[in-house]
Amino acid sequence: MLQVMSNDLYRSVVHRVVMKSDKFRSSLVLAAAPHPQAIVRPAPQLVTEQRPSQYVPFTMEEYFSRMDFLAVNTSKCHLDKFRSIPTSA
Repeated sequence: MLQVMSNDLYRSVVHRVVMKSDKFRSSLVLAAAPHPQAIVRPAPQLVTEQRPSQYVPFTMEEYFSRMDFLAVNTSKCHLDKFRSIPTSA
């Protein structure tokens, strides 16, 4: 969500985890998603005529409903579904 709120100034990375079967791994959630009805959009001060909003506003509920949890081998970002301006990347 930081990618959207920063209007692409901060880009998300593809997160992949590879585990070795002989090692124990634990994860800790340090941040969680906003409320399902929270509207996610670029911060107004980061939207200018020179850099228009890269995303249409959406709720977390919309984000999760459009997420393809089975597409783990894709390099596409789920946020691309909410872009207001198509990207070549």
